[in-house]
Amino acid sequence: MSADGQSGPTFPGVTAYEAELSALGGILQAARGTFSLSLAVCNDRPLRDALFDTLRRQHAGIEYVELTSGFDDVYAAVDRAAAPDPAAVFVTGIESGLRSDPEVADGVPDESSRRILLRLNGSRELWKERFNGPVVFWLPLYAGTLLMRFAPDWWSWVSHHLEFTYHGADLAGQPMPQFAGDLLLVGNLDAQRKQFRLAELRERLREFEDQAAFSREDATVWYNEAGYLYWQTGDLDQAERMHRKALEINEKLGRLEGMAAACGNLGLIHQTRGDLDQAERMHRKSLAINEKLGHLEGMAIQYGNLGLIHQTRGELDEAERMHRKALAIDEKLGRLEGMATDYGNLGLIHETRGELDDAERMHRKALEIDEKLGYREGMARHFGNLGLVHGKRGDLDEAERMLHKALEIDEKLGRLEGMAHEYGNLGAIHQARGELDDAERMHRKGLAINQKLGRLEGIAINYDNLGSVYKGRGDASAAREFWTKSRDLYARIGMPHMVECVQGLLDALDDPPAASE
Repeated sequence: MSADGQSGPTFPGVTAYEAELSALGGILQAARGTFSLSLAVCNDRPLRDALFDTLRRQHAGIEYVELTSGFDDVYAAVDRAAAPDPAAVFVTGIESGLRSDPEVADGVPDESSRRILLRLNGSRELWKERFNGPVVFWLPLYAGTLLMRFAPDWWSWVSHHLEFTYHGADLAGQPMPQFAGDLLLVGNLDAQRKQFRLAELRERLREFEDQAAFSREDATVWYNEAGYLYWQTGDLDQAERMHRKALEINEKLGRLEGMAAACGNLGLIHQTRGDLDQAERMHRKSLAINEKLGHLEGMAIQYGNLGLIHQTRGELDEAERMHRKALAIDEKLGRLEGMATDYGNLGLIHETRGELDDAERMHRKALEIDEKLGYREGMARHFGNLGLVHGKRGDLDEAERMLHKALEIDEKLGRLEGMAHEYGNLGAIHQARGELDDAERMHRKGLAINQKLGRLEGIAINYDNLGSVYKGRGDASAAREFWTKSRDLYARIGMPHMVECVQGLLDALDDPPAASE
């Protein structure tokens, strides 16, 4: 049955979408009573109508709204057609108002379509106020691309993407590209939507594993995305499991590009845990594969990751060399998100050297790019880094303002590592003002998150800062305890410059440790 109530043909391809239908069913259950916005890509109306027949039998209470040509306000049209409090709404037909000029590059919409997209973009908050359940837009791929590009504020609500592009019995279909490798978009989801997306991915991957259908390249994309989301939300063990699954499948398929990506992702997990030698080994494996393939984007990413490892070890000249190699490639490719990362990393090197004007210049260049891209995770990093620059200049009020902007974004995104950074940096601001109780509270909040993540470098930094707080209170015994823990963790990670720094603090304490018995 179609959206307008007319009977549709029986479509033989419906059985090929058991995983997608199961994932959609999970969304309808998980988001019951809670607004969520999803996209379902389906280029074939007979298939869509057959899918609707199946969904009507499985899920009661779905309201179907079909837009027809002549509308100029998507929200107003859906608002008029939908019941006051529907359990879920499926919207079809938005493509009837969106046209692209085939003579213009990149599918730029015509004036009428642009007006519809602008109104939709401005209606972002209205959808959440109006609907208390899932809203799913069913549309062809080109329409989804237009929404992503020309209604970015509305698009930022989107938490689920499903693909119903007919691919017959061999399940050889391609995933929707917006999440397939483009983690910038999934990283922009807020904390609740990240959990929705993870629930969807878990359901898809469970279906794949039950059917032992490990030859699908789609599965490696979903394992990669799930690994990224687990990493973002602090579950490093699950993140590692996802990326190892992706690596296993890519090795079986002989997909070198996929192997390179999985090795790089595993390197990031080792890096987060403080295992720098293992992280470097994985990043170099990824770099070697990318060099063999001539894959410049992958090479730039791994040069940047290797630069971070050298940076952590205090090898700033080598770190800068790696980041500049990454930047040269990203500039050649015009890869803006990579350039923003490179500028930010170079800014940190300048900051460590005390070159604060150069550091600020780099961080502001990075921030400008990520603001243009709407990449909130990157914006949070750059606000935090600018806060550090202002703090080192002694402008504590501006530093605090920047750090709170970073923290606000990280809290919305559910990005635990970023939150730990900002709590620690805010603690340093309070410490500089002599507000030791507030400083301790911030450092302990950062410590709790880093312990949950198993992030050894972060724990070492928190111990270091707590030692300074207790030294400021005149409690040399507690300061020595924290600094000893910090020094030992820095040694375990392989950060000799920080071991030397903390040992200097221990040596300068007036209260020497008691002699052992």
